[in-house]
Amino acid sequence: LLGAQQGAAAIAGYGSVPSAVAQKMVFDAVSDPRSRATLRRLYATPASGALVALESRSRLFPKGLADFIALRDQRCRTPYCDAPVRHRDHARPHARGGATSAVNGQGLCEACNYAKESLGWQVNTAIDENGTHTAEFTTPTGTHYHSAAPPMPGTPKMPMTEAEIYLNGELLQVIAA
Repeated sequence: LLGAQQGAAAIAGYGSVPSAVAQKMVFDAVSDPRSRATLRRLYATPASGALVALESRSRLFPKGLADFIALRDQRCRTPYCDAPVRHRDHARPHARGGATSAVNGQGLCEACNYAKESLGWQVNTAIDENGTHTAEFTTPTGTHYHSAAPPMPGTPKMPMTEAEIYLNGELLQVIAA
C-alpha cells in the first residue's frame, strides 16, 4: 500500500484501487494461512543477545510465536498453578489493544485462561532488566501475584563474553532472515 486518497488507495503494481477493494486485498493476504504477509520481528537483549520477543500483527499467535511462548513459559504462568500450557493468551486482551507478541503473550492452562477473563482480573507483562518475562496478576479483590518465566534451557550460568554476545546477535539475524 503506497498511499491513499479519499475513497481510494494506490497499490504498487495495481495503481489506484477503491479503498474497500484494497482493504479486502490486505485482509485476504494476512488471513490466508499460506501467506507470508504477517510482520514478524525478533528482539534480543543487548547485554546477552538472548532472544526475548517475537512479534506479529495477527490476532492469533502464529505457530512459531506460540511455540516460543510454550518453550519460554514451560508451565501455566498463573502463580501457584503448575499445569501444562494449553493456551497461548494475550495478557492485555487483543480487543483492548493488546499486541500479539511474546511480551504480551503468556502460556496458561485452560482453566486459568478462562478464569482470568472474568470481571476484575488484570494481567500486566514485561521484560525485566535481566531479560526475564514477568507477569503481574491482579485478582478481583485487588491482590497482586507475580510470576516469572523460568530460565530458558541452555541459559549460561555466567555472563557471556563480548565475542559470544556478538556471535549470538549474528546468529539471531540469520535465524530471523
